[in-house]
Amino acid sequence: MKKYMNLLESKSLIEKMENNQFDGKKQETLSFIEQIKRSIWEYGAFLARNTYAEGQDREGKHLIDEEAEDLTEDLKSSFLTTAYGEKSIVQQLFPKYSFSFDTYFNDETGNDNFEDESIYLALFMQLKEWSKGKSFDQLLQLIQGDRTVQRTIQMIVEEIGISKRWSVTPTANHYLVFFFHLLKQAIHDIRFYSEKHGIAFEKDAETRCFYNVLNLYIHYLAVHGKIKLSMKEREVIFAAAALHPVQDDYLDHSEVTEDVKNAIEDKLKGESVPFINDEADKIFRLIDIIYNKFPVKKHPYLLTIFEHLHYYQCESEKQKEIGIEEEELLDVTFMKGGYAFAFFGYIAQGEMTIPQFSHYFTMGAIFQVLDDFHDVEEDMENGTQTVWTKAINRGENIDAVFDATIKLQLYYEQYTSVLENFNYPVIIRKIELFGIRYDVLRFYSMHQGYFSPTFKKEMEDCFPFPMENVRKVFQSTYLYESLDTIDEILTEGEKMLTD
Repeated sequence: MKKYMNLLESKSLIEKMENNQFDGKKQETLSFIEQIKRSIWEYGAFLARNTYAEGQDREGKHLIDEEAEDLTEDLKSSFLTTAYGEKSIVQQLFPKYSFSFDTYFNDETGNDNFEDESIYLALFMQLKEWSKGKSFDQLLQLIQGDRTVQRTIQMIVEEIGISKRWSVTPTANHYLVFFFHLLKQAIHDIRFYSEKHGIAFEKDAETRCFYNVLNLYIHYLAVHGKIKLSMKEREVIFAAAALHPVQDDYLDHSEVTEDVKNAIEDKLKGESVPFINDEADKIFRLIDIIYNKFPVKKHPYLLTIFEHLHYYQCESEKQKEIGIEEEELLDVTFMKGGYAFAFFGYIAQGEMTIPQFSHYFTMGAIFQVLDDFHDVEEDMENGTQTVWTKAINRGENIDAVFDATIKLQLYYEQYTSVLENFNYPVIIRKIELFGIRYDVLRFYSMHQGYFSPTFKKEMEDCFPFPMENVRKVFQSTYLYESLDTIDEILTEGEKMLTD
């Protein structure tokens, strides 16, 4: 993708300069830059579509391999060259006093058109309407109904008696309604399909499954624009969300032999495998659910992503080696996380071009680093090597690792401004930008003790409220993070909103 970007950017800049249109005006310059970014990705998508058939003929393997390797090298280069104490890198992610929900959903530079973009779904309901005696359950029923988006909007407008004009500007409260619905549905589906398929989770695997389901729901919605997913769609989303944590935990067991790993690999290829044990059979059942929706012969890209994900899940055993080099550690981290998100992206999209793969892979690589940050204390206890634990074991604070992680995210945001084939690229972009900042803030709050006083002061300066208050909130819930706890919080929130 880089050669395509450079080619198009150079050509566009030259033409612009030759026409004397690059006159230095700030707003026009920024607009021009955004046009270039969009053109780059449209051009890349065009090239990817033309090579898609070639990729299918070659089982998609070489194109994906090459892209994953290039992305990993770029990410490693960015991560390893971040200088300690690089000034203002935190402020680049959190511009001073601008971190708010509305900032990422209501800025004037990227709003989707309200009339045309059904991503807003049923979120236009003002919370104040509930105080007028409207039933919360009835409103949720409208959201969940199996009908077109526009008809759903019309019914909600009629139900709550607001103007039928399509000029309402969504606020944070509007999005809260739909997000609440997603959370409740995710919890329901995990419990329902876990029981149906006999899937028992270990440790925090159920919580990880929950966040995976939520991620898939949001991206599925952005791709297809559907308010209500069918039971079959929700079942395959559950299987995809559960597979990664279930397989991860199983492979962590020391008694898992090479024969078992090979059997899982054969299953991923669509081959029949004999019964091994109950734990392995859980993995096989989840794979069967996915392949019922995505047959192997019709989805070679998925097979390739699946195989690579399994390979790097097995490779992550190297993280138990104290002497593992940082570059090799980053290879495993980026590849494992990148292929995991590429897998989720394929489930959401139903197909995948190379630009789409790049988007998901890069996002997944960064989230894997953040996930390791979340688990830093558990990894310290278990002797698992990550970029975070290696710094701590060297007696260092983790300022530089945190700076490098932020730099990765800024790199990602610079090169993935528009994603082809998303019906709602602007809103999904905002969700991703808000989500990454939320996780960075949450995980930082949980582990402030590993940072230097200078860094903590720099972080504090980004926000108009004391970070100590944020720390108390996140640390008080950290130990109790479970599906039951999340459900209890949602139930309490529902009572508060409907009282």
